[in-house]
This record gives sequence, structure tokens and C-alpha cells, in this order.
Amino acid sequence: MYNFKEYLEEGRDAPLYHGTMPDSIIPIMKSNMLRAETQQFMGKNIKMGVSLTRNINIAHQFATKIGIVFELDQRKLAYRHKMIPINWENATQNRGTLTRWHETTGRNTTNVKPITINEYEEFVVGPIKNLNDYIIKIHAKDDIFYNEEYLNKSFAIFMKHPKLYVDRKFVNG
Repeated sequence: MYNFKEYLEEGRDAPLYHGTMPDSIIPIMKSNMLRAETQQFMGKNIKMGVSLTRNINIAHQFATKIGIVFELDQRKLAYRHKMIPINWENATQNRGTLTRWHETTGRNTTNVKPITINEYEEFVVGPIKNLNDYIIKIHAKDDIFYNEEYLNKSFAIFMKHPKLYVDRKFVNG
């Protein structure tokens, strides 16, 4: 039998992931924040927030080929932020126009059929400030080291992060 606190915390032990493009990493690291740039329709209201997933593979899809994936502590986030699970598996056309990134063509597609894969999404209402307090790991692929554009001085703030992992290997130890 759970006490009330244990009941509220049940199921919050798994990490959450947020995939982002390399171009976004410097503003994120400098501001120490994930901005509320995703909108979700909650009934008749629109909420702005940050989309996270419980599946690292989904986060890597959103991060694209050389993107970055933040691994965040779900329990800490749940203490300070309102989190809402989102199930896109049951999305239907009557939700309006669906726009999704089309993996093979590399462009946005409009009026596509509903997505049949579950993104395992957790939606955090509002921005996530003090991001470093929630980071467990930052995942990057080694492709980033072969791209001249990302090896300039401004990218050093990311490359020196104490929780950076490249191809699952700890870098700054």
C-alpha cells in the first residue's frame, strides 16, 4: 500500500528525453532553459510548453542526423512543473490540419494521415528554466565532431558540458 507521497511519485523514475537541432544548442546552453515553443490543444485552450518523450529513439528522430538529445530527470521536473501525458497514437483527422516532418523527403507534410506510432510524449506546461538542474546526460553523436560549422568557439560551451556523452561514452570526466 502506497502512502500519498509515494502514490503521487509512482511512475516518475524513468528519464525523459528532448531532441534538438545543433543550431539550437548554444541558445539553450547560454539561457539554461528550454523555451515553451510547442503548442498543445487542451480542450478549447492552447497551452505553450516543452515536448518530451519517454523513448530516446523518438528524441533522436526529432534531433535528426547530428542533433542533440537531453536526458532529463522526470521526478525533479514533476516537482516543479505541470506535466501532461499526450497520446498521439490515437490522433484523428478531425483534430484539424496535421503537419508532421516527413522523414524520407525532409519536408513538412500537411493533411497527412494520423500518425500510428506513439511518441510517448510528456508535455511540460511553460518553459523549463534552470535546465542544468534537470539534466542527467546530454547525448550527441560523434558526427558533430566532423562538422566544421559546429566546432567553432561558440560551440565550446556545449562541448565542455560536464554531462556530455558522445556515442554513449562519457566525454568530460
